[in-house]
Amino acid sequence: MKQRIYFMLMMVVSLSTACSTGTKFTDEPSWPEIRQQLENRQFTITIREMIPMQGASQQVTSEYSLRVKGDTVMSHLPYFGRAYSAPYGGGNVFSFEAPLLSYSLEMQKADLVKISFRTRTPNDTFIFYVDVFNNGKASVRVSATNRQGISYLGEIRKTD
Repeated sequence: MKQRIYFMLMMVVSLSTACSTGTKFTDEPSWPEIRQQLENRQFTITIREMIPMQGASQQVTSEYSLRVKGDTVMSHLPYFGRAYSAPYGGGNVFSFEAPLLSYSLEMQKADLVKISFRTRTPNDTFIFYVDVFNNGKASVRVSATNRQGISYLGEIRKTD
């Protein structure tokens, strides 16, 4: 129970950080461009921070990302947490390319878009919950069938 409360507290702190304004990058799209990318299922989120359910959040030093391109999900995400079932030989189960099974987009406010989508790989089934703010920051929560959930913070960037 204490771990859940700690996790929820970390999410609130992380979301408040995600909503704050920060340094603008040259490849950072405008809000209308962001909404258009999300509606067209053509976006990339660069991950900057990982928030496991147990333990402290960690800054990510490598180039990790989550990309949706049409009906395909390309995930290259780090993972720390408990596995309830793991494939033979381990491996990084959060690095994959798989088809979208469902995609839902909801405009919450003038400055927030909520997305959820589901995908399946041979190793697991994943549900992604993505909150994208008008400043380009994004919060990603991943729920997997065979592993503990994990959250990430990052920013959306222009797609190629």
